[in-house]
Amino acid sequence: MLVRASQPAHTLIEPVVCVAWIVILTLFGVGSSHADRLSAEQSFRATRSPAALLEMARQYASYNQRTEAADYYRRFRDSADLENTDRAQFDEASQYLSNFSETVAELQVRGPADAFLYAGKRLIGVLPLPGSVYLTPGEYIFSLELSKSRYTTPAPLEFTGGRASVLELEPAENGKLIYFSKSDDRWLLLLPPGIDAQVAAIMHTSVSQYAAEERKILISAERAIAFAKSQIGLWRCIENKDCRQPFVSHSELQVAFLVSLVTEVDSRYMIELKILDVKTRSEVGPFHASSDRRELAKNTLRLIKLSLAAMQSRGIGQVAVSSEPVGAQIFQGARWISSTPSRMDLFVGSQQLRLVRSGYVPQTVDVEVERDREVAVQVTLQRAPWRTLGGRPLWRVALGGSLLASGLVLGAFGISGLYMHYVNGGCGALDSSSLACPGYQSGPLGAGLLAGGGILVGIGTTLVAWPPRRKEP
Repeated sequence: MLVRASQPAHTLIEPVVCVAWIVILTLFGVGSSHADRLSAEQSFRATRSPAALLEMARQYASYNQRTEAADYYRRFRDSADLENTDRAQFDEASQYLSNFSETVAELQVRGPADAFLYAGKRLIGVLPLPGSVYLTPGEYIFSLELSKSRYTTPAPLEFTGGRASVLELEPAENGKLIYFSKSDDRWLLLLPPGIDAQVAAIMHTSVSQYAAEERKILISAERAIAFAKSQIGLWRCIENKDCRQPFVSHSELQVAFLVSLVTEVDSRYMIELKILDVKTRSEVGPFHASSDRRELAKNTLRLIKLSLAAMQSRGIGQVAVSSEPVGAQIFQGARWISSTPSRMDLFVGSQQLRLVRSGYVPQTVDVEVERDREVAVQVTLQRAPWRTLGGRPLWRVALGGSLLASGLVLGAFGISGLYMHYVNGGCGALDSSSLACPGYQSGPLGAGLLAGGGILVGIGTTLVAWPPRRKEP
C-alpha cells in the first residue's frame, strides 16, 4: 500500500514569495521610470532648456516608447543652439531620428505663448513650439497650463497616422479649452544630398518656424525624401521633368522648395532655390544668393520668401489645350506637363507651350493666361516632311533597296536549282542512273525562286528609280 507523503511547508511558501517579489520589483521599476520622467519634466518646466528635452527623449527611448522619444529628440534638435551644442548630443538625436520609421500623426499646435501643452498626461512643451508634434495615432485630451490655471478640451480628439493637422487652442471660461482642428497645406523642403547634418538642421528649423507663422506645416526633415518618393507624380517631375501626373492632393501639399548648393571660394556657397507649385505643376525661379556657412539658413529663408511672393503675385488661370491629331505631348520649358486634350492650371501671364507628336512638326504656341478665366487653345499639327535621298523619300529608297537585294538572292538560288536539274538529268541531286526519280526535282523549284526573285527585283528597282516629285512653281 502506497502512502503519499505530506509536502514540506517551505515548498508551498516559495512560489508565493517569488510572485510577491516579482510584483514588488515590477511596481518599483514602473515607479522608478515614472519618477525619472517626472523629474525630467520638472527640470524642463523650470529651465525650458534643450538639455531637459534630451533627457526626456532618453527616458522614453529607454522604455521603447519610440514615437514619444522621437518627438522629444526632434524638439531638442530644433530648439538647441546648434552652433554651440555638443556634437555628440546632436549626433545622438540625428541617429535616433534616422532609424525612426513608425507611422505617426503630425500636429502643428497653436495657442497662447508661454503656455505648457499636455497631450493626455505627457508634457509636450511650451508654446510656441519650434516645429510640429509627433503623436501615436489615437485619441487625446489636450491641456494648457497658463498663469497657474489649467484648461482642458471637453472631449478627446482623434488623430490618424500618416496625416498632418493644425490644432488651434483657445482658453475659455470654467477651465475649458476651445479647439479648432483641421488639415492644412504642407510645405516640402528638399535639400541637396550630402549636405552637412547640422547645416541641414539649421536650415530646416528656420523654414519650419516661418511655416508656422504662415499657418502652414513643413514636412519633417526625416520624412521629406520618403514623402516625395511616395508621391510618384511629384518624384517623376523632380527627377525626370515628367510632370504629367497629378502630384498629390492639394490639401496635403502646397509647394515644394528645391534647394541646391554650389561651393565657392573662401568657404562660401551659392544657393539656388526653385519653388514647385503643386496645383499648376509649374516651377518658379530659380532664385540665387551667395552666403557663408553661418548665414545659410537666413539666406535660404530669404529666397523662400521671395519665391512665395513671386508665385502668389502671379495668380492662376485655366488653359484648355486640344490638337489635331490628339495625343500630342505638352511641354512647358523642359517639363512634360500633359498630353492633348488637356485642361490645366497655369500662372497668369504669357506662357509658352510646345506640342510634340511623332511624325508631326513640333509647334510652339504663346498663351496669354488670365486670372480665374479659361483660355481655349486649338492647334493643328503639320505632318513632318519625309526625309529624302536624291530627292526621293528615304522610306522608298530603303524599301526598294531591301526588295532589290532580296530578289537577287532568291534569283541566285533559283539559278542554282535549274543548274542542278540540268546536270543531274532532271533528278535534282539524286543519282541519274536510277530507274525512277523519287523525291523532289530541283527544276520547278529553281524556276519558282527565279521568277519570284525577278518580281522582287522589278518592284525594288521601280521604287528606287521612280523619279522624285516635281516641286510646284
